[in-house]
Amino acid sequence: MLLLLAVSSAHAADRAQVTAALRETLQLSVERALASLGRPNGFLQNPAVRLGVPEPLAKVEAALRTAGEERQTERFVESLNRVAEQAAPSARPSLLAAATDLAVDERALAAGDTAATEILRRAAIGRVITALNPVVRDAMERQKVARRYKRFVKDYPMGGLVQGPPVDLDAYVVGRTVDGLFVTIAQEERRIRTDANARPTPLLREVFGAQR
Repeated sequence: MLLLLAVSSAHAADRAQVTAALRETLQLSVERALASLGRPNGFLQNPAVRLGVPEPLAKVEAALRTAGEERQTERFVESLNRVAEQAAPSARPSLLAAATDLAVDERALAAGDTAATEILRRAAIGRVITALNPVVRDAMERQKVARRYKRFVKDYPMGGLVQGPPVDLDAYVVGRTVDGLFVTIAQEERRIRTDANARPTPLLREVFGAQR
């Protein structure tokens, strides 16, 4: 009986250690992702998350580039990315709170190099969107995105290529900012799991070192 209790206690300790390591991994991944994205050119110069022209405006973009108006397109694209860069840090409280409370265990440890991020996304995405919405709205005004959008689609004859209602740029930027955040958090989680040099604490070294 005493032996069984000792084994059960050791296993419980292992489970607690794994949970703590996964939560720490997510917290560290969130901080690293925000440090990378929430700065000038964090989105703009990162091909994995860079915001481009929204899909409904692809024909306008192609026509402008054909007409030699790349500068008009690039200014519009830059303004979208600047908004994402300014808005991203506002997601920090929601992401860290979710990471701290997240229910993760051995299954997440063995389910793949980005499994914890996938669980985090499901748990936190609503709160992240809520946090980003007002910040994106304000940043869109500062970056004069609406004015650049109007120029983009109307100042040239090919502006008539746009059909249907105007693109909801706020929703587009919020959605792409969310995607960029979780893409980058996943990259950082994978790095912690696979690269010993990315593990700054004894707990992370012990738990993930045993997996390789």
